[in-house]
Amino acid sequence: MKKLILIASTIITFFSCLAQESPLRVEIELDNYLDEIYAMPVGKEGVMLFYEGENTKSDDRIWYFVKYDTEFEEVWVKEMLIDSRMDYYGYQYDENNTRLYLFFTYVSGYLKKDKDCTVIELDYKEGRINQYTVRTPMNIDIDVFNVNNGIAFIGGQTVHNFAQTCFESYCGIWLRLLTGMTIFPKKAALATFDLNKERITLHPYTLKGMSAVMSADAYLDDLTNVLIGHMDKNNPQIFIDQYDGLGKMVNTITLNSQEHDKQLLTAQLTPINKKETVFIGVYHNLDKKNSLFATANGFYFGKLKGDRVKYINYYNFADLKNFDKYMSSKQQKKTNRKLARARRKGKELELNYNLLVHDIIQKDNEYIMIAEAYYAEYETRCHTSYINGTPQTTCYEVFIGWRYTHSLIAAFNEEGELLWDNSFRIYNILTYNLKERIKVMFDDQDIILVYNYDGYISSKIIRGNKVLEGKTQTKIETNYDNDKVKGNWNSSMDFWYDNYFIAYGTQKIKSTGKGKGRKASKKKRYVFYFNKIAFE
Repeated sequence: MKKLILIASTIITFFSCLAQESPLRVEIELDNYLDEIYAMPVGKEGVMLFYEGENTKSDDRIWYFVKYDTEFEEVWVKEMLIDSRMDYYGYQYDENNTRLYLFFTYVSGYLKKDKDCTVIELDYKEGRINQYTVRTPMNIDIDVFNVNNGIAFIGGQTVHNFAQTCFESYCGIWLRLLTGMTIFPKKAALATFDLNKERITLHPYTLKGMSAVMSADAYLDDLTNVLIGHMDKNNPQIFIDQYDGLGKMVNTITLNSQEHDKQLLTAQLTPINKKETVFIGVYHNLDKKNSLFATANGFYFGKLKGDRVKYINYYNFADLKNFDKYMSSKQQKKTNRKLARARRKGKELELNYNLLVHDIIQKDNEYIMIAEAYYAEYETRCHTSYINGTPQTTCYEVFIGWRYTHSLIAAFNEEGELLWDNSFRIYNILTYNLKERIKVMFDDQDIILVYNYDGYISSKIIRGNKVLEGKTQTKIETNYDNDKVKGNWNSSMDFWYDNYFIAYGTQKIKSTGKGKGRKASKKKRYVFYFNKIAFE
């Protein structure tokens, strides 16, 4: 098959035409749109698919692992039995060691006996699969999973027991409303699981007040940085515990905000030499009701000398040149009036965003931060009933998904100076699946930003503050020219290798008749698809 190619002139400066003949695409028919297949590009090794299959006579369920090469030819299929009471949580890709890790946790509602989490280790190059199952020493509301050097880090917060839950629900609600505090504050919970020894170790945190494991990231020399958020008496702080290749904590770095009215929410460390390290993240302006999971008011860039904070530079969202470009002209004027009033009063305009912050990208001498803004969207639904012949209407709010608004991109130098910023409007995405949508590829000084949603690939090309090519939408081609896509679910896109991306998701397709020059397809089908996309 020929490739679906997005052609750009002068080595990706703007899209000039789109050659769409027969796309390089695979379709897997599904029973319905609820069936889930997960795709993971693994560089020049190809693409891995994994999905849940049928039940066996025992309490196990078959999971299938399928490898395709870069031309979408099937290489091998493997099977693995996994306890049906285990719920799929997520995966991690380790390119350096050609490993794919899948994490499963015990489904709530089942009594825990001898196990409550499973790690699948897949060597996708050799086709070897190992399964490790263990029970965590305590109940953890898991938010973090990361594997580094054969050690799985499982973190989040402790889970209330039945009595604590009841007491918080009925007695603690007034305390939370008045002060934002809780009677039984949840604690940071972290366990390390040594895959080689199949041994799990609990790392208890007994900090006063509320705490949580916020993230875990691989670092230099087999170290793992575990970010801990802590709040005591409405005063939040964060620090990083560093664990070695054996899962033992060897160091703690406290990240002081240096300004009493600022709260650091996230932090990613990047060393620049043996003595100095930069750290980047987002911050929140402190108020009366603080939270470990507050909304962001801006970016920051800091530097460590050894383990001590040397400086932190803060940048309010309102300070960015392109922060409002995703807005309509009416919204921009309204925001600019608010900004002007705040500056006349000598105050700072607070713009609040929920942000998904990507891993920091280090390119040449720049540190690039990308974050996607979103909010919870609700709709009002009403129900009318009749009591003694009289209609009674009750209305209520229903959560209908996460609405993405835009992506923010900012670059800093090693001294923490903001070099440029840009944005990408992505307001059309409404989903229950909250994850990173924007994917990035570099071509010299140009940055290509893309995402896949609702059957279209949206793209934008920037160079620093400049926009070389505005938002462009390209339809994802199907296998037959008589196909009409009637629905899209779980659309996504990932950078693959060289100048290739892979787009995938689930579609409902209806055939309108025999296709010209191609064989006819079924009249109606649900498919999981993946297309190879080349930017040239």
